[in-house]
Amino acid sequence: MTRIVLVPNPNRKSPDQPNVGEPYLPLGLLSVATVLRRSKFPVRIVDINQRSLSLDPRQSAEAILDDKPDIIGFSTQVNEYPRTLEIAELCKRKHPGSAIILGGPQASTTDGATLGVFPFVDVIERGECESSITPLVQAIASSRALSLYVSSCKTTFLSRLTARL
Repeated sequence: MTRIVLVPNPNRKSPDQPNVGEPYLPLGLLSVATVLRRSKFPVRIVDINQRSLSLDPRQSAEAILDDKPDIIGFSTQVNEYPRTLEIAELCKRKHPGSAIILGGPQASTTDGATLGVFPFVDVIERGECESSITPLVQAIASSRALSLYVSSCKTTFLSRLTARL
């Protein structure tokens, strides 16, 4: 079974405390997790903001990789995009077989640039992904080419993911 981990945007408490997270309820991720669970995919949300209240990228990556997920989905916002990308890169480096998916407002507005500069990012889901995430996960889980999936939705992806699958 495909193991999926969803990760909320890092949310620093203040600039004076760069590694202390501010707790918040990631409603978007909860909605995506609900959709995936209805499709019988096991999903775990790793709230790096709650996890020992530490946003150290290495500790965050270790917590995300505890279950050796096949797919890791990151929520993104402009204020912590560099930290999110750093955590995603560490995850990909330590577990190269996992697919890295970015979603949320920042990844949606910088999709082409992000994919062009950061080779560890496999897929970017633009906009609200509740209707498109299940077919994407099914395509990744079944190792099918993503070209049919992508032609029918708003996902930006690179051919390297298709080639890897």
